[in-house]
Amino acid sequence: MAIPTNAIIEAASRAYRPDSPIIIDQICRRLQWVWGLEYGMLEGYLSKFFDPQLVNILMDDNLILLANPDLIRTILLVGNTRISSKPRTMIQDLYQSCQSFEYLVLPVDTASEVPPRVLSSSIPPHLTICSSVGKILKRLGYSQAEFDAVRDSFIKLVKTSPPAGSTFIPNVDAFINMQYLHETWSTCPVSLRFLGLEDSDEKEESDEDTASSTMEWEIQTLDDEPNLVCFPTNSRKIRSSRSGSTTTTKSLARTAISPVSRTRRNTRKRASHGETTSRAVRG
Repeated sequence: MAIPTNAIIEAASRAYRPDSPIIIDQICRRLQWVWGLEYGMLEGYLSKFFDPQLVNILMDDNLILLANPDLIRTILLVGNTRISSKPRTMIQDLYQSCQSFEYLVLPVDTASEVPPRVLSSSIPPHLTICSSVGKILKRLGYSQAEFDAVRDSFIKLVKTSPPAGSTFIPNVDAFINMQYLHETWSTCPVSLRFLGLEDSDEKEESDEDTASSTMEWEIQTLDDEPNLVCFPTNSRKIRSSRSGSTTTTKSLARTAISPVSRTRRNTRKRASHGETTSRAVRG
């Protein structure tokens, strides 16, 4: 059983508020853009992946898939979410020769009696991220506090009931990075030349209402953390187990990513010496 294209697009569309119009074709184009595919190739690309067991989980609203946090970080660093003169990265190339990926299968309702388990599949992690985040949003709505709470409950569940054969434990950053990817993949700008409009000015395709997505994200480089951190602005601080001091969680990303008010329309980048501000227009 191959991955249904409509299931991927429907999951990605949950990055938009329920009262916002969803243009399926735009989401399809954006996924092709950020995954490094050629225009019009999404369905053909998805048809290459065949795993009935994993696809059944993708279609089940009661279960989510969580990949290794290191792989989620690697996907985050691809950087195909902006218009650039540089060639886009084919996301499939990130995995090199890897043919099998480990997932934790977790119940969306952590109070249920469904235990976490391990699943290995040939389907790569970027094809599961929108599904997992979309199911959480579908069940809980768009409250960041509720998302944070269920994220913590997932982590607690795996720690208290570790599945046999698991080689990793989920952490806060994995869920934050997945939430960020789900949002930006569904709303990122797309080059008009990618769409075959060669004679047009190079401006990105974008929605009339860029406030239709659920959240704005602020990307920062922090002055005092050489390895950088990743955190929601409204999250509590995490106590470092190494130093005992109160810090934010160490990030799996190269930048700190945090949701900010939708009334703020810019993405700030703070360098280690001084501060600059740049605009990020999102489609």
